[in-house]
Amino acid sequence: MKDAEKYFFQIKKRIKKAQSCVLILDFDGTLSAIAPTPRQAFLEDSTRKILQKCLMSFPIAVASGRTLEDVKQKIKIQQINYAGNHGLSWEINKKKHSVKIPKKIMQRLDEAAKELKKILVNYPGAFLENKKISMAVHYRLIKKSNTKKFEKDFNNFILGHAYFGLDLIKNIKAFELRPKIYWTKSDFVKIFLRYSSHKQKKSPLPIYIGDDTTDEDVFSTIKNIISIRVGKNKKSSAAYYLKNQKRVDKFLSRLCQTAK
Repeated sequence: MKDAEKYFFQIKKRIKKAQSCVLILDFDGTLSAIAPTPRQAFLEDSTRKILQKCLMSFPIAVASGRTLEDVKQKIKIQQINYAGNHGLSWEINKKKHSVKIPKKIMQRLDEAAKELKKILVNYPGAFLENKKISMAVHYRLIKKSNTKKFEKDFNNFILGHAYFGLDLIKNIKAFELRPKIYWTKSDFVKIFLRYSSHKQKKSPLPIYIGDDTTDEDVFSTIKNIISIRVGKNKKSSAAYYLKNQKRVDKFLSRLCQTAK
């Protein structure tokens, strides 16, 4: 991985060479700092202004693990396109779509939620986030001395119940259960690129910035992409990295100036 700020000249060269570009971003850990709880995360006014400036240069989409309505409410910019639940639902050009989840899988999610609540009562600070077609278990606020025990109990829960049809995603201080239907953020990105190609009458160069495990699906599967990870990680498939979330605003400002 290369430092995106030090090697910005490479990124600038590709943008100048491209016929057009689109910008796609994650929310938590990318546009917003990681917060103790999902509800406490917010978009800085300065970041919102930068996004509005970037919209003058290229189309933007935000692909989040949050519900579609939640991420839209956090950002509050109508001209942006959105994807929620890691791409399972999305809104492009103000038209909403979603992947159809089999009824049996939705029942599995409900069953898992009921069982998980029985475990969480033993760990003050841990809580379940219901996202309708997926759910997340957050344990950032539990006592550090209980962390390993909680992770062990959660793993035993997964192994013991073997919820067929559900995928487990491990994030920072959070576990996520989502439908196992082989649909990721990369599928949303492909849809957004097709839409942008049709609208602009040319194939755009995607610039994707994210910090999450689910963003790796985009980094590893989308071809001809400028892939940037927030936080250096040797295991990442991204070509570039930004040192931390605080560097995102500065990078976006440079990106907007380059695209003019």
